[in-house]
Amino acid sequence: YHKPLVASRQRKVGGSKCAKRLQELDNVFINGPKPEDGAPHILNASFVGVRSEVLLHTLEEKQIYISAGSACSSHKRAASATMLALGVSAERRESAIRFSLSEMTTKEELDYAVDEIAKVLPVLRKFARH
Repeated sequence: YHKPLVASRQRKVGGSKCAKRLQELDNVFINGPKPEDGAPHILNASFVGVRSEVLLHTLEEKQIYISAGSACSSHKRAASATMLALGVSAERRESAIRFSLSEMTTKEELDYAVDEIAKVLPVLRKFARH
């Protein structure tokens, strides 16, 4: 039994399930490789029609803490080099958020996050500037 390896598998499974649920929502895209093929602790998704900062602050009110952009560029306004290299459109880059998972992230927390995102997306899109 090797705890870090088990924790890594749990994050990978959690990220995969979360990604699948998110992709069931309208205009939601997973950026990067499939969760099972990428970093097990990071999931990046775009919510087209809602700026990432707006979604970030809306979810903070529900005690869901996500990030806009990569960890190493969280205070920069420039486009992510990784997202550009992946060919992600400007529309998707502007609506991208990052979920960072740990061995302490539970299935219930991921389910709660996806459920809340599903509730707020239609409202935020209704009032988004086009």
